[in-house]
Amino acid sequence: MWLRESPYEWLLEDEFDEDQAVFLQASLLIGHDEGRYWFLNPTQVGEDGEWAASEWTPAMGLNLEADSSFTATVLTLIDAGTYEDD
Repeated sequence: MWLRESPYEWLLEDEFDEDQAVFLQASLLIGHDEGRYWFLNPTQVGEDGEWAASEWTPAMGLNLEADSSFTATVLTLIDAGTYEDD
């Protein structure tokens, strides 16, 4: 669901810089777990056609440079042992 239309739209009220706020306004919230939130942004499309992906946590903030795609995000989570494929 689009972040701006979700129960988590309160995230938009956090103190983000202008680039972060623009990213989140256009983002699709694709998941959350234990205080971590993952987003896809259709305004940033990679050469492979995948939308840019990002993660936000209260402790680490929003990292817009984290991954260029959903695939890269999932692979990063698998490598970190954070994601388990059921």
